[in-house]
Amino acid sequence: MDDKFRQKKEAEGNALMDSGAKYLETSIWKLKTSPDYDSAAMDFEKAVTCYKLAKNMDKAIEAALKTAHCYLKTNGEFHCAKMMEQVAYFYRDKNDLKNCSRYIEDSSNHYRNCGEIDSAFQSFDKLAKSIDQSSGASELHKSTAVELLKKAFQVGRISNRPNEAVHALDYAGKILLSMNKYQEALDLVKQSWEFYEETGNTKMKFRTGLHIALLSLKLGNIEEAQSMAIVMQSIDEELAGELDVLIKAFVKGDQKTVSKITMGQNFVYTENEFAKLGASLEVPESSRLAFEKSGNRSFGDIAPESYASGNQEFDEDDLS
Repeated sequence: MDDKFRQKKEAEGNALMDSGAKYLETSIWKLKTSPDYDSAAMDFEKAVTCYKLAKNMDKAIEAALKTAHCYLKTNGEFHCAKMMEQVAYFYRDKNDLKNCSRYIEDSSNHYRNCGEIDSAFQSFDKLAKSIDQSSGASELHKSTAVELLKKAFQVGRISNRPNEAVHALDYAGKILLSMNKYQEALDLVKQSWEFYEETGNTKMKFRTGLHIALLSLKLGNIEEAQSMAIVMQSIDEELAGELDVLIKAFVKGDQKTVSKITMGQNFVYTENEFAKLGASLEVPESSRLAFEKSGNRSFGDIAPESYASGNQEFDEDDLS
């Protein structure tokens, strides 16, 4: 796109902004006592398009905000929300994540005010994912995406898309996991668990319970992992059996068994980031050295179906 084209479009945008401003003027002498917000909004919105084509984001933002203001004055809050959403994307493209977050929240609030809860959720969700998936996304980008996804969940859970809402939370957890922020990821996974428990989604409780156990072990919180293994007994006895042996092997320092279980079907076929977490789970070094020195038999030498079903073929002392 050459400079002449951009200059032409910017000039068209400037003319439309001047035209829109005149519609807002009032004059007793011209018997115009109130601004014509509808006509002004039309010109300002056309100016937004011109400035976008001219690659002048600052002027596009100015025009979009004026358009939104006019729509709000004419009770067109839905259109105001869409304009605010555009502003958020402009700031995203300018890499101004603070203002990007500010205006998408304004947009979502306007959507909610006019009863468009689904749109309020989607505005957060789509923008967050676009920020996370942008080329060269930094830690700040990912952290911003997480915060927006958390807000999407809070809005979406009361919308017609509650399942999509919790998927936003799951997505945020996986971003945190990719950043090695395990405690924050665990906090979000626990929220997902509560949601799936409220809705009776056993399939997702199976996966989420597995994720909680893995994160707890990664953080060295053995008691929390053990508690989840007990809870899982009522959901899937086979997985609960595997978790029980995994936790005991982890505590004992039996890396062979830990690796064997986390490379099993239940763990490998979970979400990608959690599969990686399981595959890279390492027992504490001191426990591993103590286990190797003791010469105890590895649980990993036992057939998986034996410990999964509870028919242990090894000494109970090994599991204490």
